[in-house]
Amino acid sequence: MTERLVAIIRGKHFYEVLEDERPLFTGTLAECKRFERLHVEKYDEFQRPKRRRDQPQARIYRLWGGSAAASG
Repeated sequence: MTERLVAIIRGKHFYEVLEDERPLFTGTLAECKRFERLHVEKYDEFQRPKRRRDQPQARIYRLWGGSAAASG
């Protein structure tokens, strides 16, 4: 991720956060640094292996059905 200066309005500098030349966020330099830190934390959290109970699990349900004549 990189920052680049996009505007100076009334003495306030505004930057843009880019990732692979795609703009993600625009704000002051401090806001951009905070955004980058939070973005990396969220991405790392997403990539971390999930707890076992959160993972999908295949379950087998057995149905015991007799013949139609037996129920009769």
